[in-house]
Amino acid sequence: MCNCEAHTGAKTAVPTAESVTFQVDDMTCAHCAGTITKSLESALPGSAVTIDLPTKRVTVSGDAAKAEAAIATAGYTPLRAVN
Repeated sequence: MCNCEAHTGAKTAVPTAESVTFQVDDMTCAHCAGTITKSLESALPGSAVTIDLPTKRVTVSGDAAKAEAAIATAGYTPLRAVN
C-alpha cells in the first residue's frame, strides 16, 4: 500500500449486470488502485473494472471468487460490499 499522492487516476470501465463490488479500505491512492486493476486484469482478462477511490470500492465483472483472490494477491483486503 502506498500513502503518496503523486499518482494519477486509475482506469475505469463500465461494469455489467454480472459484477461484484468490494470494499477495499486499505486502497489509499491511485497507485493502489492501479495495482488492484492490474491484478484483476491479469486474473480476469477482458473483465470490466471500476475503481471509486473516494469510497474505496472496486467493482469488477466476472467470477467473484477470482476477483476477490486477485485483490488479496495484490496485497489488499477485499470485503464484499452490498451494492
